[in-house]
Amino acid sequence: MRTQKTVLVVHALLLAVLMAGLQLSCDRGRETSESRAAKIAALLPISGPNAAQGIGMMNSCKAAIRDINDSGQMGKLRLELMELDDESKPEASVKAAEKAAQDPLVLAATAHWNSGPALATVPIFHRAGLANLVPGAINSRITLEQPGDEIFRIDAHDLIIVQHAAALAATTKAWKKVFILDDSTFYGKDLAAKFKKDYTEKGGTVVGQDSVQVGDKDFAALLTKIKGQTPDAIFFGGIVTEAALLRRQMETLGFKAGFVSLTGIFTDSFLEAAGNAAEGTYSVTVVPPLESLPGRRQFTESYARGKFKHPAEAWGVYAYASVQVLAEAIKRAGTNPTRRGVIEELKKGAFDTVVGRMSFDRNGQTTLITLFVYQVENGRWVPKYKADGKGGLEPLGK
Repeated sequence: MRTQKTVLVVHALLLAVLMAGLQLSCDRGRETSESRAAKIAALLPISGPNAAQGIGMMNSCKAAIRDINDSGQMGKLRLELMELDDESKPEASVKAAEKAAQDPLVLAATAHWNSGPALATVPIFHRAGLANLVPGAINSRITLEQPGDEIFRIDAHDLIIVQHAAALAATTKAWKKVFILDDSTFYGKDLAAKFKKDYTEKGGTVVGQDSVQVGDKDFAALLTKIKGQTPDAIFFGGIVTEAALLRRQMETLGFKAGFVSLTGIFTDSFLEAAGNAAEGTYSVTVVPPLESLPGRRQFTESYARGKFKHPAEAWGVYAYASVQVLAEAIKRAGTNPTRRGVIEELKKGAFDTVVGRMSFDRNGQTTLITLFVYQVENGRWVPKYKADGKGGLEPLGK
């Protein structure tokens, strides 16, 4: 009798354990089915000549993804970051964009610091119906001439930036004569042409124009020729490495002309590469002083928590803000968000970010326009002017 009771008790216990296991399995299955992954692809130069910027931006994307997931704001969705290296090269960017487009879990992208890669991938994002919120590249054609409505940009484009560079040269600094250089890339030549137009319209005289090649090291002969034309300043359409070499070799030649460029040189890397020769250099850029941003503390503390080996650099805050915007658009697109749904939310919504509240116009351009002029003083970038809203500049710190 006891044996029979014992057997019954054991059977009952085994049944209870089995039922509990089945329930746990069901619960886990339910959790898995209810918690779904949604990916944001980041296509940035994490190798090559602009790796410092790209790594800082990628780290900032990681920090934003972590913060958003930890906050629980995505509900049943779990954000994941697809990290892709565009190498600052159009061909590598195309391959990266195709990889992102082929993953059905990728609902949006934040892609490209350089304009060449951003222009090259526009057709891919269009064919895939995949939103790309550009975090850095400034060429106006990226948004203004896109074939569809997939491309958005978080910062101002070059038509606006060059207009203010011309105002700095012709009006604020009253440089009567300028020599224009570019780095032979589409980005550089396009900026040079736009600057020439705006500067001459404001009464300035272009005493000459020439190009250097990316990768060249010795500009002494060219700079000697330019020095002989006694310009008040050089405008350079290009980015960090060549700009730093030009500044160092100008100093060696005792060539004291002013030097102005755009966002492509506004990096700590330029300061390091140019050394003491960086002093006095101007950069006209969309990046506001970090201390002026509403989310400065949130961003700096978030980046610090990541214990990243590399600094965020100037553009990290825009990468972080881009992920904030895309995450909110994915959330607003519903419980089963689609790529098309994300695009529609980007087109009609306003978004709070660490750089401020923004929305996008019919071309995909941000309505939050920030534009500043920095000058190198004592080895660091110091904000000197900001856009006055009328195409000119007003001084800061007064």
